[in-house]
Amino acid sequence: MVPRETLHLPRPRAILSVALAALLTVSLASCAPEPDEIAGAKTKDQIAESDGSGDAEDRGERAEIPDDAIQKHTELPDGFPSEAFPLPKGAVIDDTGERASGEWFVVLRAEDAQEAEALWNGVITGGGFEASDQAGDPQRDASATLRGSGLEVFALMLPQDDGSVLLSYDLTAQPEG
Repeated sequence: MVPRETLHLPRPRAILSVALAALLTVSLASCAPEPDEIAGAKTKDQIAESDGSGDAEDRGERAEIPDDAIQKHTELPDGFPSEAFPLPKGAVIDDTGERASGEWFVVLRAEDAQEAEALWNGVITGGGFEASDQAGDPQRDASATLRGSGLEVFALMLPQDDGSVLLSYDLTAQPEG
């Protein structure tokens, strides 16, 4: 009989370790998700089979905005708090609407900074508002928070490239208290 060291036979522990490693590798590989299951990823076959009718995000395009979402409204919506937020005489409504129950917006357009300042002051005095958090002036972007008459209003004055000025008001009804 030839001694074991001379034959260079592997030891039983080494054989067992290699077998366990191989078994674990096969087991783990069988648990891996399929490529199309990884975070919604598509396989090359799925992409090739696509007829291009997926949504805009799938095609890498921007979603189209409906025309009625872009269309401006110049008539105050039903329920607009006209008594609590009276518009100055001669004010031109550029856009208006209701965001939700008790929330409205109105955008006024002024021909120039002087008219914008008159409208700005007219809204504050006409509605009996107290202005706070004021920043900027009619020559630059101005903002303020107006409170009073059961409303909280975030106001912005935005000069335009053509010299006109937009005055944007976001109104929120405040509970009586």
